[in-house]
Amino acid sequence: SGATRDVTISGLTITGGDVGTSGGGIYSNENLTLEGVDFIDNQATSSGGAIYGIIGSLNIVDSTFSDNSAQHGGAIRVSMTNVTEVDISGSTFNRNRAEKDAASGSGGVLFISGSGSAGNPVNIVNSTFSENFAYDNGGVIYGIGGSLNIDDSTFTDNQARYGGAMRLSMTNITEANIDRKSVV
Repeated sequence: SGATRDVTISGLTITGGDVGTSGGGIYSNENLTLEGVDFIDNQATSSGGAIYGIIGSLNIVDSTFSDNSAQHGGAIRVSMTNVTEVDISGSTFNRNRAEKDAASGSGGVLFISGSGSAGNPVNIVNSTFSENFAYDNGGVIYGIGGSLNIDDSTFTDNQARYGGAMRLSMTNITEANIDRKSVV
C-alpha cells in the first residue's frame, strides 16, 4: 500500500557490497533498525557506502562500520527531507572514506542532507569515530540539513580538507547540540 514498514536486522555482517549508485550495503525506504550489525568494506559510487536512507527512520545500535566508501557519506547518507529520525548509539566507525577519484567527497562517515527541521533529528550517543576521511568536507560528519545532537561520543584522528571531525552548514542545519565530547 506504499506505507513505510518497520524492518529490524540483527547479528548480521554485510561485507563486499559494491554498487554503481547509492547504498553499498543497504538502500532503505523503510523504518530500519540495525542491532549488532557489522558493515565492512562496502562501497557505492555516489552515496552511502554502507547505507543510503531516503525515507523512513534509521536506528543503529551497537554496530560497527569499517572500511566503507562513497563520494558522499562514506558509511551513511541520509536525506532529512523524508527521513524522520536517525538514532546512532553504542556504535563504532573506523576508516570510512568519502572520496571519488581522489578529487571530491564529503562526510567520511555521515552525510546529512535535505530540508528537515528540528523535528527531523540526527542523534548520536556513546559512539566512537576514528581514522575516517573525507576529501573535502567533514572527516566524520558533513551536515547540510536537519538537526544534529551528539552526546558522549569520541572523535579521534579523522581528516578532511575542511572540518576534520565535522563541517556543518548552519544555513540548513536548524539545531546543533554537542555535549560531553572528546574531539581530538
